[in-house]
Amino acid sequence: MKKLKWLSLFFLIFLIFLPKIGFSQENPIIQDTGYPIPPYIKRGLTIYYNVSGYVTKQGRKEYATFEKIIIVQAIEGQNVIGTIYSMNPTSQMLTTETKILGHGGFGLFYVHPEYAKKMQGKEYFGYKFPSPGIISYKKNNAEGSIQYDPKSGLFLGLKVNSFTTESVEVYKGYEYTTLPNLPVSFPNSARRNYTYSIYNIMQGMNMPFGTISVSPVWFGKKTAKFKLTTSTNEGISSTKELYGTTLIGPCYIHPSILKDEYNILNLKQKDLKFYIQGENQYGKIAHLIINGTEYYTTHIDPYTGLIQYQDQYIIGMNSIVRVVLNQ
Repeated sequence: MKKLKWLSLFFLIFLIFLPKIGFSQENPIIQDTGYPIPPYIKRGLTIYYNVSGYVTKQGRKEYATFEKIIIVQAIEGQNVIGTIYSMNPTSQMLTTETKILGHGGFGLFYVHPEYAKKMQGKEYFGYKFPSPGIISYKKNNAEGSIQYDPKSGLFLGLKVNSFTTESVEVYKGYEYTTLPNLPVSFPNSARRNYTYSIYNIMQGMNMPFGTISVSPVWFGKKTAKFKLTTSTNEGISSTKELYGTTLIGPCYIHPSILKDEYNILNLKQKDLKFYIQGENQYGKIAHLIINGTEYYTTHIDPYTGLIQYQDQYIIGMNSIVRVVLNQ
């Protein structure tokens, strides 16, 4: 149980754990550049990065490496909404989060090339553009540098340093993947409040961990924002904002795609598959598999799309995190 106390537990394919190291946590999005989203940023764009770094805890550096995958799920107005998948090869734990990836001409993995050209030799809210292909900044006790492609604005390398952390991201490629069409409206199950119980299953023991509460905040035409509150049995709580689309959100999968053999996601460069197959007393079953290994099994009510429970397999720790809907 102690091994899991450091986790900030989120859930579903979009959210379950946030990595402790990552440039995106230190790079706030500039929202008022006045430039549009670059034309190559479309739904289904998938970007691959390798990440390495450390976190200092009690005077000791804890090193980690992981692979990061960014998938654009929807564009609504000037907001780019997408999912970040992070996989630690040592623990074989997959962590996911859906969030705003960018707004207009600046985001977590891109800058509009015309905006960058205009800003050469200038500074904007701590961001400096000293030469083509380079951005540097200082914010929130951290300093970082970005290498980007001057033609597209895509980030190729990122480095962040603070008093307690360092992380380096290296671009490894991209692909456009085909995603299911977005339904025209959200399922009714997306508009309600839910509470789930969390359990850690290890060495045959089923240990209660805490609860997760999911509440909708607002709905757009394609995307919605939710508030997720995690409370542990030790009295520790945290709140996180996250996003969903009309297709998938933190507590639902649209019932229109709950069909056997339905492929929701199929990445070629990583051999990551997310699909519907099978049914039991809890409903339809969704599987998330990477390189032939299952990381998540999710059970969904076929009529409402509401997630009933989900198992996340922490393969390197030989344990399961189970999230169960409170009836």
